[in-house]
Amino acid sequence: MSAAISHLQSPISGDSPLDVLLVLRSCAEHYPPTANQANLLAEAGLRVGIVDLSVDGAVDALGPSIRRWRVHRMWNSKLEPPLPIGIRWTNWFRFFRACQSIIRTSRPRVVIAYDTLGSIFVKPDPRRYRSIYHFHELAGPIPGESFGPRRARLKAAQRSRCADLVVFSDAHRARIFQERTGMSALPKVVMNCPRRMEKVPSSPLRQQLARSTQH
Repeated sequence: MSAAISHLQSPISGDSPLDVLLVLRSCAEHYPPTANQANLLAEAGLRVGIVDLSVDGAVDALGPSIRRWRVHRMWNSKLEPPLPIGIRWTNWFRFFRACQSIIRTSRPRVVIAYDTLGSIFVKPDPRRYRSIYHFHELAGPIPGESFGPRRARLKAAQRSRCADLVVFSDAHRARIFQERTGMSALPKVVMNCPRRMEKVPSSPLRQQLARSTQH
């Protein structure tokens, strides 16, 4: 996908309009393919920005030229109790307002929104920018889902039919998504390929397995 928008290359300036704005309703460090994509676009000479969330203790994985807006702290669903409904709605509204404001002031030429919770904050608007919906996971109905998630999933599916480009990481999920949403064309398949590593980092897995077999 980097090659598909590389023709946007422009001189980089701290207060100039963005070429590409990424919208992720999570912390970019929790999604290495997204951080990797942001860095590759920036290294290609594009003016890149990202709207995401902050998380405690995360080491910034983005290049210094990337403009970043961390709207609020991310809730840790594995370690923290659910947030009160009032705080959840407040954070939702804050993220919506931030996306609208940043798009208005930074005037990106392309907006890449990730997954259901990113795409619902970015409405396709061909008069202002090109919209790309990039799905890491297959967005489908979940048993017992509440009104909010169900509404978000349906809105993301509806808007996908109007987006300039919809992306999945494999053809199987792309085909299922096309069938579910009634898209006229199959989503583009772009694999989540990691950067080349000259030195593979050491893993503690072997030592941990050895310790576990001793008990």
